[in-house]
Amino acid sequence: MIENIKDIQVIHPIGCLSHKIRRLMEKTLQVRHIDISGDQFAFLKHLSFDDGMSQKELSNKIGRDKTTMARVINTLEKKNLVLRVGSREDKRINHIYLTNLGKEKVKELTPIISEVDKELKSVFTDEEYNKFIEFKNRLKDKAIELESRL
Repeated sequence: MIENIKDIQVIHPIGCLSHKIRRLMEKTLQVRHIDISGDQFAFLKHLSFDDGMSQKELSNKIGRDKTTMARVINTLEKKNLVLRVGSREDKRINHIYLTNLGKEKVKELTPIISEVDKELKSVFTDEEYNKFIEFKNRLKDKAIELESRL
């Protein structure tokens, strides 16, 4: 039994917010009959900025473990949205590339996701948004520091 739940003042509210936003993204895509998850879109979007990065690099950028990475990449491969290519220099390394269909999917989904993002951002003034980003970055840096100690 947790006696001092009120002492969990950062993790719980951020976790709840993250869950709500993830559900919003899933529903946004579902109502448009788009067969892709928010996580899958995040993978595609990162690849659209740096196509051909290694599976490990992609994992580090997105912050997902190896098992999740493999599952999502397998799913995206089955949907013909990405292609996994082994490195010529090191057979242990796989590079992930967007297929033409994957590039089209990013172009199709970006305006939809951007509209939701714009709606969420509308709750902030410019000054509040800048502070929000500052606080988010401080929390991210602290989480990275704490994780490195483990």
